[in-house]
Amino acid sequence: MADILHLRNGSTVKVEQWWEQEGEIRYRRAGGIIGIPKSQVARIEATARAAPAPRPVPPPTSVAQVGGPDAPSYAPLPQPPLPPQSVPARLSSDPAVWRARLKVLEPAIGRPNVHEAPARREAAILLTLLGNDAARAGDLDGAEASYRLAQDKDPNLPAPLLNLARVRMTQGRDSDAENLIQDALALAPDDPIGLALLGEVAYRTDRLPEAIDLWEQSLRNEPDADLAARLEKARRQLTAEQDFFRSGAPHFTLKYDGDRASSDLSREILDHLEAQFADLTSRYNVYPASVIIVTLYSRETFYDVTQSPRWVGGLFDGQIRIPIGGLTRLTGEARSVFTHEFTHCIVYHKTHNNCPKWLQEGIAQWQEGKTTRHVERDLAKKYAGATPADLDAEFSYPLSLSLLEHFFKTYSFSHLLDLLDALGRGSDIDAAFQSSTGQGFAEFEAAWIREIAAAGGGS
Repeated sequence: MADILHLRNGSTVKVEQWWEQEGEIRYRRAGGIIGIPKSQVARIEATARAAPAPRPVPPPTSVAQVGGPDAPSYAPLPQPPLPPQSVPARLSSDPAVWRARLKVLEPAIGRPNVHEAPARREAAILLTLLGNDAARAGDLDGAEASYRLAQDKDPNLPAPLLNLARVRMTQGRDSDAENLIQDALALAPDDPIGLALLGEVAYRTDRLPEAIDLWEQSLRNEPDADLAARLEKARRQLTAEQDFFRSGAPHFTLKYDGDRASSDLSREILDHLEAQFADLTSRYNVYPASVIIVTLYSRETFYDVTQSPRWVGGLFDGQIRIPIGGLTRLTGEARSVFTHEFTHCIVYHKTHNNCPKWLQEGIAQWQEGKTTRHVERDLAKKYAGATPADLDAEFSYPLSLSLLEHFFKTYSFSHLLDLLDALGRGSDIDAAFQSSTGQGFAEFEAAWIREIAAAGGGS
């Protein structure tokens, strides 16, 4: 026997157990949890004594990192804040000078006739600046070490806490980042950067009303055009998604309009994504620590929320966002779109978002199973006689995939992993290519130009 949920759209759902949580009616189905906004439930017909509500699964505390290279571009977070106290004017912006000054300061702390508090504050500022320098170079471990030392020197300085929080966010550890930001805001409650970062964590963990409130507070304290644009996007998203259903799986939370997508379709999508998760995390040796949010929209809502061009068929911007149109079953084409966008998520985590667009798109298309066999002559006609500088000046999907195919003709998948690892350590593409393959990137491009010309019959 089961209770029957009568929805306002006329459909019914039979459930053995259901419970209320966070404004939703939730129930288990096929190993996951589906949530229906209470506003979408007309009535519940009890055909059996309601069983005690199971212990609810807590909402995810963090989601995947953002910044996939698909259009449209993703507005970056604010740059790491400098400490509010200025470094003495006699110091330059050279990290070597900062280190030299620290060698003078650190032995002096605690000595008689030395004002300890100002010395500690200056040392903490210099260590924070060294942490910022390491973070910009992609050395996250070195950045964390400097920020930790800065905290030890002066526990009342918010900047190292906020910048260490940024490192945690880059690593996908948003729960840890939130704790650090809260500690920083306890020291400076109205700090606009702290409020903006805390809003970003709320946004990533799908707490839209909280993110909107925090970003509004931050903007009242300090105007910021990029943050204002993110705020407007969050408001559009909240309006579009306020009545969306939810369905969960071990590594994903799926949000969708129950009038446009069925629970059966949602389960197909989650099963496909979980299979891709098992495959790609093992293949690329990277494991996102956070639950990944996937949102399905109607086509018009997708373009309204994301402000994407009409040709975009999906987007990864911290969430996977897909316009499903009239999709009722998971077709082969739809599977490819989900695989493509999830691949962006994987590469983002592997490289900490330090991956050229051509490589991101090449890998995503390759994971779909696409090839460039049918466009080789077009590529040859366009690029025969080109230079590496010509390739660097433009982007196209066929060009990206063809470059990756050439990579695999020359090197192995292990070389690709080494290349992505080098990018994840902060190397630029030329240094990463040199360290992983022994070849410079321009040399690689020149070899591709020769190959594509030959494939096109020299035309």
